[in-house]
Amino acid sequence: MAMRMRKRAAAVIMVAAICAVTTLAAFGGTDGMAGRAIDEAAIRRADHDWVLAARSKQVAAWLAFYTDDAVVLAPDEPMAVDRDSIRKPIAALLALPGLTIDWQPVKIEVAASGELAYLIGRYELRFDGSDGQPIRERGKLLEIWKKQTDGRWKCGVDTWNADPSVAPAADAPAAPAPAPPAAPPAAAASHSLVPVPAPIATSQGPLTPAEVMALDYGAIPTDYRRAVEQYFQKVLRYPESIDYREVTAPKQGFVKTVSGVFVGHDTYYYGWTVTATINAKNSFGGYVGFKTYTFLFRGERIVKTIAPAAEDEVN
Repeated sequence: MAMRMRKRAAAVIMVAAICAVTTLAAFGGTDGMAGRAIDEAAIRRADHDWVLAARSKQVAAWLAFYTDDAVVLAPDEPMAVDRDSIRKPIAALLALPGLTIDWQPVKIEVAASGELAYLIGRYELRFDGSDGQPIRERGKLLEIWKKQTDGRWKCGVDTWNADPSVAPAADAPAAPAPAPPAAPPAAAASHSLVPVPAPIATSQGPLTPAEVMALDYGAIPTDYRRAVEQYFQKVLRYPESIDYREVTAPKQGFVKTVSGVFVGHDTYYYGWTVTATINAKNSFGGYVGFKTYTFLFRGERIVKTIAPAAEDEVN
């Protein structure tokens, strides 16, 4: 009974926090949309860095992402409101034998004030149970982020809980997908918890938010910039001339392809999307202007590419 009451209390706090941030956004109008997009990207980067810190299994590295007044609502634990009480559940989590850990954001919403944001996501853990058998746990999470006086974003409220079923890892593929041959050691270390699945395809149009949350995107790519650079090295006529304007951080999304001669048939492929805006030279030695390419990743590999019309800058 006490466990159910704690879980209900955590759910109430999660809903209240989301409502508070959404209310702030509703009163802010649209003037700050560009600023909120910048803040969202900053939070996404910070959350990704947090995943890497978690994989180091260093408690101090994890705690560095919390505000000084952070509150942590860990499953089946009392509310933690200070560094000492927060350290306990985090240390216990990172000390699980055979632990591998990963999480990805599903939605990030920044308040119009630019001071608060919430992140809803999914996580996956693998660890050895008390009987030595491997366990896989999947669940959902909520993070409330606060902008600090130095402009950095840190997490002020952190909570997560497991989905209803916790299955032995034996009924899932046991080994992570191997890193691409050209990937550096750092990329191999940041492995996916499950083998890289094929891109998810549907001809029914864009999915609903609930359907998007139900998809298994696999682990977020970490060496995506190198993969993008390798793509351009292969396809561009003069890759040494590339001028990068931007390479965005991965986010869950889709690319669309159209097939059919007389009647167009749209197919949507879901995965992690990265866009790269570049300028490069053509065969006459002149720059063709900035163009944006969209890449669909599954794990560390590019599985689909949407390229703009070429102006003799490609082979």
